[in-house]
Amino acid sequence: MTFSRTDDIAIEDQFGIPDAYTLEVIHDIELERSGGLSGLREPNLLESAVGSVITAMSFDPGMDQVDAAAKLAFGIMKNHPFADVNKRTALAAAEMTLKGAGYEVVADPEELADAIVDFAANAKGYEPISEWLRAHLEQNPEFCLGDEAAELKVASLSTDYRY
Repeated sequence: MTFSRTDDIAIEDQFGIPDAYTLEVIHDIELERSGGLSGLREPNLLESAVGSVITAMSFDPGMDQVDAAAKLAFGIMKNHPFADVNKRTALAAAEMTLKGAGYEVVADPEELADAIVDFAANAKGYEPISEWLRAHLEQNPEFCLGDEAAELKVASLSTDYRY
């Protein structure tokens, strides 16, 4: 069976969803900033976090950038793909996804840390994260990637994979 990743990449790019490799880089940056254990514990769990967002966006036309960012963060927090720093990586991935659409998360650092710890411990889905993000967003067009950058990325990544 042949599966073309072009459509998925278009969805990833449209919503600015980082791929697994980019999430590993984000994880390494978070480790450098604040310490912790390095290492990807289970690559499939990281791919699953990204894949769940793409699947949800494919079947739910009402899903927006905030929902995509929240679902990605939830997937990383619940799957625990890294040896450490999963919550910080989840937050950074959500922020990156939102910045691509021209949004910035604005919250007191202590409130933000408390919210992320609470979501990791208690959230049963991405919806509470999405609600919290919506209440703490400011539009910042300076961050927006724009259509031309999206088209270039899609064109460069349209590779076929065989399963």
